[in-house]
Amino acid sequence: MIISYKNLHEIEKVNLHDAYIENVIYNHADKKINIKLESEWEKNDYDLDFHKVLYYEMTCCDFWGSGYNVICWSKLDTTEIFDKLLRLEIVENSRSKGANQEQTDLSEFFGIEILINSGDRLKIICKSINVNKF
Repeated sequence: MIISYKNLHEIEKVNLHDAYIENVIYNHADKKINIKLESEWEKNDYDLDFHKVLYYEMTCCDFWGSGYNVICWSKLDTTEIFDKLLRLEIVENSRSKGANQEQTDLSEFFGIEILINSGDRLKIICKSINVNKF
C-alpha cells in the first residue's frame, strides 16, 4: 500500500500497535527513511519506506521508562514545522542573494508521528509511505 497526502486516512487501517521497532535507517542521499517493525501479536511484520523526506525528528529520552514498542501512529499537524522551514528557507535565500526565488511547494507533503511506549516520538514529514507487510 502506498500512502500519500491524498489517502492519508489509510494509516488508520495499518495496525502498528505493540509492534517493536527493529531499526530506523535514514538515507540522506535518497531522502528516504526505512523502519522495520516486528509484531509479536499480529500475523504481520511491517516494513515502512518514507520517500522524499523533508523533515524528521526523534526523541530518545525514555520519558516513561525504556521501551521500543509502538503505541500508535497518527497524522501530525505540520503547521509549526512548515512555518519554521519556510522562515529558514527565506533566510537562506536572502543570504545567497536569491531573495526572489520561489518558496518550496509543501502542498503534497504530510506528517506522521509514531508514539513509542517509552514516551518518545518519531516525527516524519514526507511525500509518500510504502507500507509492506510480510
